Amino acid sequence: IRIGLETTRPQRQAETGGKVRNSDFLEAMESLIKAGFSESEIGTYLFFGLPGQSIDEVIEGIKFVKSSGSLVNLVEYSPIPGTVMWNELESERIIKNNIDPLLHNNSVFFRKYSGISEDELQYLKQSAR
Repeated sequence: IRIGLETTRPQRQAETGGKVRNSDFLEAMESLIKAGFSESEIGTYLFFGLPGQSIDEVIEGIKFVKSSGSLVNLVEYSPIPGTVMWNELESERIIKNNIDPLLHNNSVFFRKYSGISEDELQYLKQSAR
């Protein structure tokens, strides 16, 4: 089972479309565990590298997901052309409208624009295990 939580910060949840709230996630986890799924069978997608996202925010999310009884699946953020976040990145002149599509590939975008170092990335991955 894979759940897309993305972030645990309520404000960021609202800013990214309000698809899932922490309470929704916890309710889903409770139902899955009650149905007999184990931690090794449940993974939760958690973004890192969102514009303005701190390492502390990601660590907070990792701890929250782990405490719920789920594995953490870290996912590098990359913008999708035409979305609100894409338009904000353009208006803040972080990216250009005609950016090469290769640069919004998740691995490339993250390394070029997130501000997270390779050491911090390894720390996040270690924390998620």
